[in-house]
Amino acid sequence: MTSRCHLALVVAALSLASGRVTSACACSQYLSFEEALRAAASALGGRVTSQGFRDPEHLYPAVDNVVYLDVTVLQVVKGREERRTVRVWNPWAGTSCDDDGFRALTPGTLVAFAATRNKPAHRETWDALGIQPGPDDYVVGTCGAHWKTVSSERDLKSLGVRNRPPNKEMQRTKPAQARELRR
Repeated sequence: MTSRCHLALVVAALSLASGRVTSACACSQYLSFEEALRAAASALGGRVTSQGFRDPEHLYPAVDNVVYLDVTVLQVVKGREERRTVRVWNPWAGTSCDDDGFRALTPGTLVAFAATRNKPAHRETWDALGIQPGPDDYVVGTCGAHWKTVSSERDLKSLGVRNRPPNKEMQRTKPAQARELRR
């Protein structure tokens, strides 16, 4: 969750009778993928190996229940990750805070994520949403494009180069000199 986005879980109307999560989302700013990538604590790219589903009873409306993806890591763009396979959660799947969900990210799809590691402080939110991310899992945010499909592994590798902050030596040089430094 970012400070730019306000998620209001209507816990009083959590529909105790129906057992469904009701939520409303209002975004003060919608991040592009590049902005989300720069703002994220972690960013990685890989190939989707499987989709995980949430019980449709916990969704309102029950339109998209792909709540997590297992991903073979091919590129760490930002942060550290030693594991070969990670789980990335979209806790907002099936709520008003989710634009298009993970349903299009089928096994075999190459995708880059701007994400954060799950935090114990979010447990109450995850319980209300009916999900259980593990302590080492990643979670994507809302109010923006926090994932992007790519067409090749080469495209994944280029994400790390394009989104690195420029080093101080390059900032003090003319464009031709900066190009030479990058080689």
